[in-house]
Amino acid sequence: MDLYQNLLEIKKQLAEFGRIVEIEEIKLVSMDEPKPKCDNPCGDTLNEEIVQNMKSSIENIPKALMGVCQNLVGKREAIVKLLETVSQANIEPTELAEKIETLKDEGKDLKKNLDELIIESEKRITELVKNWYILLDSKNQEGDKIRLEEFEEQMKQKNAMLQESKQVISDLHRKLEDKRNLHEKTISEFEITVKEYTETIKKLNQELDNEKRSSVEIKTRNAGNGQTIKNLRQKLNESEAKLKEMENKNSDLSKKMKITTDHQRQKEITWNKEKEDMQKNIRDQEKLLSRLTEEKNSFQTRMEVNQTKNKTEEVTMRRELEKLKYDLEIVTEELEKSNREKMEAIEKIRIWQTSLKG
Repeated sequence: MDLYQNLLEIKKQLAEFGRIVEIEEIKLVSMDEPKPKCDNPCGDTLNEEIVQNMKSSIENIPKALMGVCQNLVGKREAIVKLLETVSQANIEPTELAEKIETLKDEGKDLKKNLDELIIESEKRITELVKNWYILLDSKNQEGDKIRLEEFEEQMKQKNAMLQESKQVISDLHRKLEDKRNLHEKTISEFEITVKEYTETIKKLNQELDNEKRSSVEIKTRNAGNGQTIKNLRQKLNESEAKLKEMENKNSDLSKKMKITTDHQRQKEITWNKEKEDMQKNIRDQEKLLSRLTEEKNSFQTRMEVNQTKNKTEEVTMRRELEKLKYDLEIVTEELEKSNREKMEAIEKIRIWQTSLKG
């Protein structure tokens, strides 16, 4: 009855996350308490160690993921500070370039850490399945008079709920990865925009200096020639008009940079909020997954009646492992696709810059 009450509680929690699960009414069947046999005199201790290792494996996966999330938050804050410095014109172009390179290097390190985390998670899942098989083999019950069909149905329902929780966590992880890719793409676009603005301002300042220098030289060399002075005045007026036009362009570029900075800051706020929501959902799902796993372990000890059932559970776990590997391949393909799209976008921006210079 305790297990059934726990199942009802799990059903209610899943309903809060939009997962509707049907649970049949439990039927009470009288049974004799089985007497477990253990060839290993320290079998109970071994089982407790295996269960503890399985629990640690499940708990360590979200901890590592939280570390990556915190690292992402730190990088976001550094970018916001850099944008504020650029918008206030309190940073030199060389220093800006150095900071951008530093952020790019840190982004590469972050991607490397995330790849290592995915590999480590896959190893933990493999170890979890291996310990699960060991735990299954260590149990041996006899004299059980429970109706096999009813418990098999209840076990399928519990496995379904566990699988749905895993899927929810997988979806949240994928969304977090998509946000990270979007963050990298935004940084790349911002780097290109800042570099373009910096080069344009530098070019305008150079042209302005050349015009001023040219005007002074012509005015000094032709001071005694009235017609030349008239021509120089005309050129000077043209230069001043061009200077004014350049100043207007410079002002427009500054406004565009400020708009870009404000837009980036707004994106930062939106992304942080979405990230916090996803982290909360991940924590809730991890707690639910841990609880489901513990209850499944307890319930499983009463379900293993013969070798046939053990083989059935083994096939089920292998299928789950294959599905996890398949999901990992899909995530890897999506990451590669996102990287290709980012490179194509960068190439298009470079072509656009080339056309503007032309």
